[in-house]
Amino acid sequence: MKYIISYTKPHDHFIDIEFIAAVNGSETLVQLPAWRPGRYELGNFAKNVQKFAAFDEKGLPLQFQKVTKDCWKILTQGVSNLHVKYNYYAADLNAGSTFLDPSQLYMNPVNCCVYIPERINEECHMELNFPENYKLACGADQSNNVIRCKDFHELADSPFIASASLQHNKFVCEGTEFNLWFQGECKPDHSKLTNDFIKFCNHQMEMMKKAPFASYHFLFQILPYRTYHGVEHVTSTVIALGPGYNLMKGDLYEDLLGVS
Repeated sequence: MKYIISYTKPHDHFIDIEFIAAVNGSETLVQLPAWRPGRYELGNFAKNVQKFAAFDEKGLPLQFQKVTKDCWKILTQGVSNLHVKYNYYAADLNAGSTFLDPSQLYMNPVNCCVYIPERINEECHMELNFPENYKLACGADQSNNVIRCKDFHELADSPFIASASLQHNKFVCEGTEFNLWFQGECKPDHSKLTNDFIKFCNHQMEMMKKAPFASYHFLFQILPYRTYHGVEHVTSTVIALGPGYNLMKGDLYEDLLGVS
């Protein structure tokens, strides 16, 4: 399964998503998740979907019907490659959301990426189209703006931030690389952060004996107002904190360490 992510007017918060998959059958069900990591309740991400459309490999439109709030049945008789295109409204910014504005593309794929249920264990590739000066922060395997995951479960658990203003630092603990990424207006003291992070990372590595990952990524969304929210993933953690001008001070810095 393949995904192509792009946008033309980031200030409108709409992400253009194209889903491509080989199909073989008279009809195909396409599902959008109603769950996400760290939240034990049903979500309604489909409320942010608009302009849903389906096409064959020649670009001819296919008939479809929405059968539940987040599932579409598409008629695919004689179709070899299904193309699904839709817009996703991304205006909420927290540790579990998807957000787009002129400064960044931040995505939790579980919010906005459809899949074919019976093929959830197939490899997934996501091609990202964003400005050349953007950096990409993500715990999944990625190169040349393409994220590669062994299945949809991994893709759904692999949030990312793409931005020109990302601040990055890294350190190695017991042979494992840890990355700190900061998006938003702030002045992280990387020396202090590394000194404090390496303490609890060392302790965790001693407990675990061996990390189940080659590298780990802390993705910080630093906001101008008071907020505190974190969502943990297999190879990353997304943390929303604010206000940014207090990031390295007092209680907020203790919150940063605590939620990490």
